[in-house]
Amino acid sequence: EPSSQPSSEPSSQPSSMPSESPSESPSAQPSETPSANPSRGCDNLRPDCGWGIFNPWTCRCDCPVGICLDSNLQCYRTCSDTINTNPFAGCAPGWDCPWYPDTSAGHCKSEMHLSQFYVIYRTASECCEANFAGSSTCLTDSKNSHVPFPFPSYSVQPESSGPQRKDYYFPDLSGEMNCMYGKNYEDWMMTAGYEPYYLFTNGRDCCSMWYPTRSDCPNFSDAVNGYVENVADDPYSMTNYYFPDFTVDNCGFGRDYPAWMGEGGFEKWYLFTTGEECCTKFFPSTSNCPYESSVQTGYYWESYAENNPNSDVLPPIDQDTYYPDLHSNTCINGKDYPAWMAEDDVYKRLYLYHDAEGCCSFWFGSFSVSECVSNIIVSDVTDTTGTTNSTEEDIAAQLLAKWYPVLQESRCANDGNMPSFMLFDGFTDWYLFNSMSACCGAFDCTRQSISEVSTLSVGDTYYPDLQSNTCIKGKDYPKWMAEDDVYKSLYLYSSAEACC
Repeated sequence: EPSSQPSSEPSSQPSSMPSESPSESPSAQPSETPSANPSRGCDNLRPDCGWGIFNPWTCRCDCPVGICLDSNLQCYRTCSDTINTNPFAGCAPGWDCPWYPDTSAGHCKSEMHLSQFYVIYRTASECCEANFAGSSTCLTDSKNSHVPFPFPSYSVQPESSGPQRKDYYFPDLSGEMNCMYGKNYEDWMMTAGYEPYYLFTNGRDCCSMWYPTRSDCPNFSDAVNGYVENVADDPYSMTNYYFPDFTVDNCGFGRDYPAWMGEGGFEKWYLFTTGEECCTKFFPSTSNCPYESSVQTGYYWESYAENNPNSDVLPPIDQDTYYPDLHSNTCINGKDYPAWMAEDDVYKRLYLYHDAEGCCSFWFGSFSVSECVSNIIVSDVTDTTGTTNSTEEDIAAQLLAKWYPVLQESRCANDGNMPSFMLFDGFTDWYLFNSMSACCGAFDCTRQSISEVSTLSVGDTYYPDLQSNTCIKGKDYPKWMAEDDVYKSLYLYSSAEACC
């Protein structure tokens, strides 16, 4: 606990979790899987999130504090964007908050305020399997390490502190951060499964579970009832607080306060139930303090995605894939990348991207991004390497159907007559392509491809007139220009630009 009230943001992050965490919890736990699970597909998305966790409800990776999405939409890029906020603001510990390994406890824990943990997991089972594989009790201990919280959709109707309510000792989670005595505890504390862990007939029992380090526990002054004060009516950690926002020198309000303000005892100095307390302490000369007062609700990921009803039929999310083509000094937009680029997670990170800028910046330098992006090659195909059960004959037929460069003639073809060396292992990735645009992008076609001229109609054919040094549109070209596919590719064009 700080020895004096800090006047500004601390220079380092807290070194431990709050000591007020309960030491035991009920056996009844909410499911790890939230009930709001839209019918959403996550096609073409990789669940590997690096330092983050994959969110199946938004089809996106959620990153911890200090880590942001990179060009691959994975959590590998260090950043300061989330230092002054909390990316998991409003999550419920033990339910949809991330899990992390606590080696001192020998199991995993789930918290909303994680400013120092970068190895996080979406479920307790994933965390236990990765960090406590030899433990037969890790999963049970992990789930039992959290007092159950009401579901976000749990509706609580305020009740008066009338004679029907008994006097109990209870933890004041949003006010004094101490055990109080009286009838003005929050209604959800009386519901089944919560009462044994929040309402006590003996003050020592309440203090032992919730505030074992406080010498002034219990506090016999009147506790503030969240309903009476008209503040957030959801229990901690989904409670909204006023907090000093040092980025604008004013007090904000909500659940998205910096994660470090909610741990290590800092919540006593930086989180307030009234705006007046926050403003008086940190910004007494600011006239419009606090600058916000709207209550934040919903799931934590609603900060960047809409929570659509489960009954809505949502289209699958199919993001573009970009991969580098070193021949053409740009990136290709398509799924026809060589199979080895997706062999493992390291290769995926290096070669497969979900935005053109990320691919171009990494492979061709930040100074060449604009030129690279403007020359992106769009693949014509959606299939990649075929089925995994293909026979040798099937694979050979697939290779013969690909596009290849006719090196001496500066064009591409897909007539199956490629040189035999292009079919050898190690050469196919460099010389065979699933689309003409990819082939021409790699080998700079200056003449038309055979398949393209074979589809020309008479009305849209251009041919060179060597005497006038220009191109003519029409059907009166010499017959020899159309005698075979080679002549067609050399002399017949579908546009004036290509002919000229």
